[in-house]
Amino acid sequence: MHFRLSGLFWAAIVLSASLAPPMAAQGRHGAGMGRRPRAERSGARNTPIEDFERMSPDEQKKALAKLPPERRQKIEEQLQTLKNLTPEQRSNLMQQYNRLNELPPGRQEAVRNALKKFGNQAPERQQAMRDELRALAPMTPEERQTRMGSPEFRNNYNHNEQQIIKDMSDLLPRN
Repeated sequence: MHFRLSGLFWAAIVLSASLAPPMAAQGRHGAGMGRRPRAERSGARNTPIEDFERMSPDEQKKALAKLPPERRQKIEEQLQTLKNLTPEQRSNLMQQYNRLNELPPGRQEAVRNALKKFGNQAPERQQAMRDELRALAPMTPEERQTRMGSPEFRNNYNHNEQQIIKDMSDLLPRN
């Protein structure tokens, strides 16, 4: 699988975190109407984005209306971006999201912090880290550890960037 590190993944994280409280208050679309959510049917867990998309348009509007105007606008833009994804892009994004949620809570927090720090980096440094993560993606965990311990890696990235890459590597496909 090709690992595509993009702003869309970060948008999905922000979007899911932002929508979780309103959705919890609203409940799942179709729940209580004789339909069990997919999570109960198949053992798979719905993402907050999937839950939001299963809501009726009125339920979605109510959930979004509970957000502050700036946050709502940003989330609406992110939702539009998600709607424009190809099925393959969307699948990759959901796999990355699911990998994040499979991590222990402490690692999830470390990855979320790394994502925030990544977003605060200069665009050229973000691109360098994306390139590194793409290079790490096809490697085995052992190969990744060797690469991240190499002098070349340490010379190419400052300590903060090294930590961001290490934490974000938890989202890479498992080889």
